[in-house]
Amino acid sequence: PSVSKIDSEGFEVFMEGAGGDEALVKELMYYCKRGMDSQDNGKAHYCEGLRTRGFDKFVRSVSKQMPQYKDTVEDIDEWERRCRRRADAPPTCVALSYFMLPIDFRSMHESVKDNSCKNSDAPEAHNQTEKQKKNMEFLALTVETHTASLKHCSLIRTASASGVEFEVLGTHYRGVMGHTEKINLLKNRINLIPASKRKNTLLLFTDSRDVIVQASSDFIINGFLRSGVKVLFNAEGNCYPYSYFPLHMMLGDNTHSIPHKAEGRFNGYHICGKLFADTPGRPGSPRWLNSGAFVGYADAVLEILEAIQNAPTWFIERYPGSDQGFFMQAYLSQKFGIGIDTCSHIFTSIATHDDYSEHHPWGDMFLYAHGPHRRNWNVLYAAKKKKDQESEKTAPYGNFSLVWRNKATGKVAPIIHLNGQIKAYFSPNKVKRHRMRPEFHIFVDGPCSVVKRFEATMFVAGSHVVPGTQAWENRVAAYELARFHDVEGDSDLEYDALLEQCHQGWEILADACSFANETVQHMKNAKTSGLGFFLEFSPLRMEPR
Repeated sequence: PSVSKIDSEGFEVFMEGAGGDEALVKELMYYCKRGMDSQDNGKAHYCEGLRTRGFDKFVRSVSKQMPQYKDTVEDIDEWERRCRRRADAPPTCVALSYFMLPIDFRSMHESVKDNSCKNSDAPEAHNQTEKQKKNMEFLALTVETHTASLKHCSLIRTASASGVEFEVLGTHYRGVMGHTEKINLLKNRINLIPASKRKNTLLLFTDSRDVIVQASSDFIINGFLRSGVKVLFNAEGNCYPYSYFPLHMMLGDNTHSIPHKAEGRFNGYHICGKLFADTPGRPGSPRWLNSGAFVGYADAVLEILEAIQNAPTWFIERYPGSDQGFFMQAYLSQKFGIGIDTCSHIFTSIATHDDYSEHHPWGDMFLYAHGPHRRNWNVLYAAKKKKDQESEKTAPYGNFSLVWRNKATGKVAPIIHLNGQIKAYFSPNKVKRHRMRPEFHIFVDGPCSVVKRFEATMFVAGSHVVPGTQAWENRVAAYELARFHDVEGDSDLEYDALLEQCHQGWEILADACSFANETVQHMKNAKTSGLGFFLEFSPLRMEPR
């Protein structure tokens, strides 16, 4: 294409990685944008531009690092074949992202070479942590643009009960917020912190709609300081997006299939299998980055965000692998001091990691075949509040009747991230497929969503109210009346107003949303908690009898 047809705004961010060849960069940008623009048109132009100078330079740069895969990586015919079958992004865009933030494919990240989840409760470790905390400030942020939906309320309520006050960004925004706006919101908020204080300000950022907080900021700060990194991300058990073509770049012995056991799931993939460490003694544990929750020094977070700020807006909005692809690439670049919380000191993801001896391929039949041992249910168990085990304080965890402990570590992670398949299972398509009984539709996306059910159980520790009964319907109706009191639409609300909005009618509904008493008894037993979750969520219980 002629240079005049190329939207070259922001091309400078790709220049260093591309050896300063402006014409090469602009040609790749043309094909990348053309491919992105065809996402809503059958991906008609996804596979164009693979025989350009720019793409040739990309594959040669990769194969130079990894000569053992040279024959596969430099096989453009194979790139085209795989692209026509399935591609999660135009390969030319992956090439551009590599030029913007090159990855070192040859060595494992320094922060995970010694990843033994050592016991850091020793007095000397505690004393060192207390010294570091003296001058530290803590700031918790999230983004929510649709406050009238109240989908952020589980985060706000549980954080408030734990003594953590979230600053909610984006309440003034109308419409669907893209990656560019979210990055700018975070960057602008960090810039409000005086530059001299950013290195001593610890910033927690989480998704707004699928996160629960169950411990104070002290727990979060302690866990972070023990990690020894600048920014610590939530760990999950799925290597997204680097297990998918074209982001895995065909680096590996077998990038076509995935074994069914968690500990060997991505062994054939070089990036997923070789550049992320398993936790010794816990094979199959969560080891890959999830961008839905992270904590780090404000200046370090700002440095990561500034690495992408000058890229073209259209490139940021459809970055290969979305925002998780960018943060994972930032981690793999080894430039920013990023670590992954594989030991669940701060974050625990549910529905994304597995009992070490099993895994499941996609398909609903495996829900029935694996039953209570399915990975979705085998992560947490319920426990009564205990004294703070990780410091000399005697204050309990948040103001809850019970908290969720990680089965693998036995610890209460301050942040529970309910990402992945546990929510997707209750999507409208799944409900339609399983012919869910009408009284259970409230669990799909209504007042008693999956996230709110976890939250409600923390507050009331089990319910006698049976879905479908008159008592249950009365509670839901009463909540709906309370919920819409003075809530007419989205508005730019301060924290106190948001909290008040979220508390409207919640006490009425919590008992109806909570898991049933009989299943909570199973959840309190670490050996049978998977059965409790399976009984609560199994479509066998929810389908017409």
